[in-house]
Amino acid sequence: MQISKLRSLFIVTLLVGLMLVLGGTLVSAQAAVQIWVPWGGADGDYYAAAAAEYSAATGVPIEVTVVSGAGIAGESAGRLATAVNSGEAPDAVIYWGAGDIPGLVTAGTIQPLAQEQLDAVGITPDIFLSENVWAAGQYDGQVYALPQLMYNRVFYWNKDLFAAAGLDPEVPPTTLEELDAMAQQLTTFAADGSIDVLGFLPWAGQGYPDVWTAIFGGSFWDADAQAINLQNPALTSVVQWYASYVEQYGADALTNWSGTVGELGQSSGGEPFVLGKLAMEINGNWHINFVRQFNPELNFGVAPIPQAPGGQPNATMVGANIWLFPYGAAQVDEALKFIAWLYEPERAAANADALANISHIAAGAAAQTLNDDPFFAISIDLASSPAAVFAPIFPNGNLVGNALNPQIDLVKLGQATPEDALAQAQADLEFAILQGGG
Repeated sequence: MQISKLRSLFIVTLLVGLMLVLGGTLVSAQAAVQIWVPWGGADGDYYAAAAAEYSAATGVPIEVTVVSGAGIAGESAGRLATAVNSGEAPDAVIYWGAGDIPGLVTAGTIQPLAQEQLDAVGITPDIFLSENVWAAGQYDGQVYALPQLMYNRVFYWNKDLFAAAGLDPEVPPTTLEELDAMAQQLTTFAADGSIDVLGFLPWAGQGYPDVWTAIFGGSFWDADAQAINLQNPALTSVVQWYASYVEQYGADALTNWSGTVGELGQSSGGEPFVLGKLAMEINGNWHINFVRQFNPELNFGVAPIPQAPGGQPNATMVGANIWLFPYGAAQVDEALKFIAWLYEPERAAANADALANISHIAAGAAAQTLNDDPFFAISIDLASSPAAVFAPIFPNGNLVGNALNPQIDLVKLGQATPEDALAQAQADLEFAILQGGG
């Protein structure tokens, strides 16, 4: 009897001690909620700090681990699958895009969320910036992902180069026809005849085929046929447009110019627009800060992407970081509570401001201090436009790049017609699907 009283006293003393240590919050001992993020740097640091704040407030331990590509892409591709198969799955994974969802579903790596789970933490469709944002993580009629910050593409122009070419530096093009005409006027040549400053290059910056296909009002996915169509009218128009620049300037001249201006598709100090060697481009909203950082003297503007034939005004392709939930995760519901805490409007706005992105939460986007920045305000406004589209999620989407990109490169080199290139890309894609798909 005396031993029982002593044991009870010990337990009470231990619980009181835990309450004092945790600032009065009584929690049960539990394993840390495991979260993988794909980046270090500012993004990774943000989520680590948020997890620490949440843990201090709730007593629920959250452990954030940087895993390259979140174990899905890059050098660590397959690490998430290995963790799931070995019974050591993290509870949630944040990733940079939804295109891998079909493959992860087929492989049994991620699980859908039940509406009851979402309702329990207050994550409902009406809190998001638009219906498109809520739908971005849905596949095959189920919710496989939740958005966490958004980004989109906007148009950039160099005002000083506009003025030097006799163009109004405050008036960017509003259509692709205007853009092409201005591009010719803005292009200048060195004494040896090589290109010095290029007015525009469709595939520079974020001018990828899928992005332009969306701007032209199309998609790689044929919803009626339930199949990928790389010979669709919009993509065909895009690649024909690419070819028109090759025909105008010459493949060798464009290749030589590209070799002097750094990486065309990267935001860096060596990117041609930052260097003042490209007068106009489309790029991500994140590029605003790169331009300011690496060339603070550059006099530039930001506007909606010029309207393409078949496309809508204010069209932009939107992307989002997403939360995924591996099969076998022990604490998905606890991870959802943390995500719901991040979704609180004030916190969502601060998150987006800190990382120069767009809040996926409607009230968060409205509260962002970046709304006071005229360049970012354009991006935030475009994200909720009816013409803002996410890339559709479809089976075997991860095979498209391997089939399409080499053929597009042949067009850029003047070695294939757009029609032949896309026909071959379609054939290569279908062969890859027959070989086992993605």
